[in-house]
Amino acid sequence: MDFWGIVLEFIFDLVSIKLFGRRCFPCLYKLCVLLALLAMIGYFLFWGIVKMYSAATNPYRKKLKEIEVALSSYKQFHSKYPASLKDLTGSDPNRSSWEWDYWGTNVRYKVSDDLQTFTFSSAGKDKVFNTDDDIIISN
Repeated sequence: MDFWGIVLEFIFDLVSIKLFGRRCFPCLYKLCVLLALLAMIGYFLFWGIVKMYSAATNPYRKKLKEIEVALSSYKQFHSKYPASLKDLTGSDPNRSSWEWDYWGTNVRYKVSDDLQTFTFSSAGKDKVFNTDDDIIISN
């Protein structure tokens, strides 16, 4: 039996002795505790998966990922980042929404003078820049 098995056995024995003063139906108590532990593990796994799925399907996170991939592709092709978002979006109607964040505020795209680094920022939910909820992507 491994370490945790011994620990669980000890806890089950303590519970059965403490509750009834003698060993009454220890298997039943072991089963109840085991079921409770499995229920807790299942609960945390379920909510972990739900949170992971909701983060992955968040439309703004998808949009940020698309912009990040487009910026990387542009740099690979041109050996520099675009001077402005207009250079990146061009006339593509699917990319025209990249100029606004999920909350309708214009995003900020700043690129270095040598066009080798960039900072892309969203004001976040409060729609005010330079606050704690700002979303910033940079390289």
